Order: sequence, then C-alpha cells, then structure tokens
Amino acid sequence: MTILYRPVLIESVEQAEALPGGTVAICKNHYAREKVGPVSWIAPWGTVRHRDAMVGWTALVPIEAEEEWKTLHEGAWHLKADEDDARNDPTAYGIRRRYTTDWEETP
Repeated sequence: MTILYRPVLIESVEQAEALPGGTVAICKNHYAREKVGPVSWIAPWGTVRHRDAMVGWTALVPIEAEEEWKTLHEGAWHLKADEDDARNDPTAYGIRRRYTTDWEETP
C-alpha cells in the first residue's frame, strides 16, 4: 500500500477540527503547519496557531493508493496482476503504471 497526499482547501473551522492529527497544511506564502491536537497547529519553528487561523490553508490529506499495471495491445489497455506479469507479456508493446484510490473509479 502506498500513501499519497491529496490537497484539500480548509474552508471552515469544523473542517480544520475534523482533520486527523499529523496532517500538514500549507498556505500561499509556503508556510507549513502540522496538526498536533484537536485545535492546535504548530510550525517547525514552534509557533502555534488556533484552528480558526487555518481557514484558507491547504491541507495535505493522506490517502491509501494501490499500484495498478496495464499493458497495451492493439490500441487497448489491459489490466495486469503486477509488475512482473506486465513485463513478462511478450505481446505487449506498452506498459503503464499508476496509483488508484478508493475515491477514484478505475476506467
């Protein structure tokens, strides 16, 4: 399992509260804060901000992703079990790897 980080705009105090501990948020000035409690966010240099100040920041929310392998045959992509299966396909003339998540439908 691989962890990807999806950027999500924090639009309310309630949303900032609901984010899990350890979540990292960034602002347009490239400052970063880590959520360390139900209402507290701390900067690397130690400055603490309250949840109210986090509205408008972008949280990097962790999501689990699975690796997916496909091979190209006659203009169509075919799903393979794993990397070895894709690389050992003698009729394939293209290999593609991507990550899929539960919130994304696989075409």
